[in-house]
Amino acid sequence: MKKVNGYKIIQYVYESEEERQKHVTEMEAAGWLVGINVMRRKPGVSILNATDDDYEWFGDFQKYDEAEA
Repeated sequence: MKKVNGYKIIQYVYESEEERQKHVTEMEAAGWLVGINVMRRKPGVSILNATDDDYEWFGDFQKYDEAEA
């Protein structure tokens, strides 16, 4: 058996937009791909009742493994 590819996904929640942006820059420099979502609803909050305070800064990152020779 030979592994041909794989990837990792990691997710973060941030206290501020500035904290998120700094971390995104660091992750991109380390070769991670950045997801498109910058905010998400906090766990357990219904989309029907969500207010601005029910959202948090968010980042998800993917990194693909190199194929083994």
